[in-house]
Amino acid sequence: MPRSIWNGVISFGMVSIPVKLYTAAETIGKFLLRAHPRDITMEWSTVKRKGKIFFDHNQNTRGKTLASIYSPRPLPWAGVSMPLRWEELRDVYPTDFTILNAPSRVAEVGDLWANILDEKHNLGAMIEAAGDPED
Repeated sequence: MPRSIWNGVISFGMVSIPVKLYTAAETIGKFLLRAHPRDITMEWSTVKRKGKIFFDHNQNTRGKTLASIYSPRPLPWAGVSMPLRWEELRDVYPTDFTILNAPSRVAEVGDLWANILDEKHNLGAMIEAAGDPED
């Protein structure tokens, strides 16, 4: 069971219309919610999402900001947004990564996003393949 709420980032390459990214994120979130209802939520109420991963598709709109990978967070413990491997998700906690240990982690595992721009996807095809999120 996840120990905290994580913000996820899924790279889709360059998107010219923000609505497409919002729709894609919403579709992916609903797909994940159906597949993992005990682990993932899109619920706004913090009381109802306790102990689950909050998939916040609403961050994908014009004017919203988000911390990118390796971004220091303005917190007393100086957390750093860190990309993870899928198999690491259940074993880590957001406070595990700070400005003090981020460089050694990157040296150890490498830059997990080094090839992210090579992994482009067609949003329209992804949304169409996923089907209607309301079904």
